[in-house]
Amino acid sequence: MQSLRPTLMAELLHFVGDPQRQTNLAHKAIDPQVLCQLAVSSAQMLQALMDHVKYKCNQVTTSVNDVFIIYEKVNLTGHSVQFCEDYHVKALLKIAGQNIRNIRESVPSDAWLDPFVNGLSQNNNCLIHENAGEKVFEAYAKGNDEFPEIEAPEFLNRPWKPSMLNIVKSRRIRRLSIDPLLFRGNDFMKPIGNLEIEKLHFKQAGAVIKTNIFQHYRPKMHALKELNCEYEVHTDVICNMMTLYSEVGAISFQHGVIPEPIHAASFDEVIDDMKESVSKLWITMMKYPGQNVKINARQYLYVRMPLNKLRKICKKELRNYKHFNLRGGIASLSRKVIGNKELTVSLFYWNRW
Repeated sequence: MQSLRPTLMAELLHFVGDPQRQTNLAHKAIDPQVLCQLAVSSAQMLQALMDHVKYKCNQVTTSVNDVFIIYEKVNLTGHSVQFCEDYHVKALLKIAGQNIRNIRESVPSDAWLDPFVNGLSQNNNCLIHENAGEKVFEAYAKGNDEFPEIEAPEFLNRPWKPSMLNIVKSRRIRRLSIDPLLFRGNDFMKPIGNLEIEKLHFKQAGAVIKTNIFQHYRPKMHALKELNCEYEVHTDVICNMMTLYSEVGAISFQHGVIPEPIHAASFDEVIDDMKESVSKLWITMMKYPGQNVKINARQYLYVRMPLNKLRKICKKELRNYKHFNLRGGIASLSRKVIGNKELTVSLFYWNRW
């Protein structure tokens, strides 16, 4: 082993592993005991293993039998190294913590994993999922003034422990991704209040939002550079938010909803009201001082009218739209682009005759 050239050590790792231990995470898994044997075989092999962990293995997981796995994710396959309480190499765990790029699962609080957790203080580019646990957030924060990216699907639905939330509040977050929310009165945005976030991504919600989502609680708006919202939000609310929070540099609403007029007496009035909403939205976008604005707005309506008449009115009144006949309805699409400001409008009208 000692006579093997160091440059070929890493190549050898591609052929080491027990096929019986292969999982959907890795097609080459180095068993904990084998890993320890390799690590003590020579200084060159230990260095090769450290390089392998540093440059190849970018994610972590824990198996049901308490095996800690650091793996390379390449289309759900790749190479992994495995550790357990009886067989682990502290130097490899530490370098893994220093260089890991994704922690999406809970990291056990077992003492033998302390080298990995402590190594996180010297890591400066790691996506951390809220499931990773307070110990991971605390260790990362010790050596960093900011979190590069946090995924927090339940951030607005399931309150974090105050101690964990305080760790996050004491640091800047470059990117925060939040999954669908469950509305709970005026306090649903409370967890995000006064957080210092550069890029905020709200993933799609199930209900249509009809009020300013930052009305009662909001992050530090002077720090927010990008807002990407996949919640379904009324277009008049979008206009209101662009007016109130003009300091945000880039803003995107993927699912704007053009509200249906309440007292429309005819389909022509529906069209006129929709045109007014779209015009207001475009004017607000053009006035918005941010350089990047992208909004997708849509309207779905059932109309009591013969199908041919419905299509005829749409094609006559919406001359700047592209029209597509659908079974039982019509789709009318429009797209405006000036510089980095883009508005896409999708209208779907169905006859209910």
